[in-house]
Amino acid sequence: MTNPITATKWKILELDDKEIITSRLDSYQPLAGHLTFTNLILWKDYYQFQWGLYEDILLIQGISSKGNHLFLQPIGSTISPELSPLLLSWLAENYKENTPSIIKTEERFLANLSSNHNILGTENRDDFDYLYNKTDLVELKGKKYHSKKNHLNAFDRNYNWQFQPLDNNHIDECIAIAETWYKTRTSPEQDTVLQAELKGITYVLNNRQHLRMQGGVILINGHVEAFSLGDTLNNNTAVIHIEKANPAIPHLSSLINQQSSQNTWGDLEYINRENDVGDPGLRQAKLSYRPIELIKKFTITLKSS
Repeated sequence: MTNPITATKWKILELDDKEIITSRLDSYQPLAGHLTFTNLILWKDYYQFQWGLYEDILLIQGISSKGNHLFLQPIGSTISPELSPLLLSWLAENYKENTPSIIKTEERFLANLSSNHNILGTENRDDFDYLYNKTDLVELKGKKYHSKKNHLNAFDRNYNWQFQPLDNNHIDECIAIAETWYKTRTSPEQDTVLQAELKGITYVLNNRQHLRMQGGVILINGHVEAFSLGDTLNNNTAVIHIEKANPAIPHLSSLINQQSSQNTWGDLEYINRENDVGDPGLRQAKLSYRPIELIKKFTITLKSS
């Protein structure tokens, strides 16, 4: 019998797809930070994202850095537990994948598959998102944030700085800061990802008026030295996709974190600062801000027969 996924019409992800994809993501109210149109567009070339609709369910397929074809979590109001096996089987049939997978799935999506004994869900700790109370990031109250508060006080004494909402006048300087930041990262095994991120940052900044992206910048002596880019993830949460600061200025990354949290996200209660990609230093930094929850994500595969 022909797999019904075969009839799906696929389209390369483009800016013009924003309305149809965003409407479905908004209805779903995601918890995982990668499930926004801004993030998908930022990484569209790296993952070679394509999308299609199957019974009004949003399907997004891509290709990993190792060349494996995969799916992101399907998005829809009601999804049958039988859809995931169909997607995995289609990857095996269509692309000859030996271990087909659906990556970055939320825990609630996996829970919907609990009755399907052919499905295996594996935690990916490197993919877990960090969720914070916005007020914690803004106020930095108590002993647990004492050192961070001291860093910001020292910054105040040493620099003439200003926070501004991101606008078109800042774009070129933001790109320059991103390029400066990347020049300090020379790890060969990360070059492909880092260059893809830089390309994505440049693309979303140059197309910011087509996106729902929000952000802010830190000006020092009138020049952009740090910036933050994010999006509304769900009704009470913002997600920070990109945050870069001039690495030559100590504690600037702490300042853009605090100021963007304070000035960008209105009445939203929580901020998702995405994952740590398994980087020990980044993990330590994200944990030091005391997340209230780690948003688990899973890779779904078929159990071996």
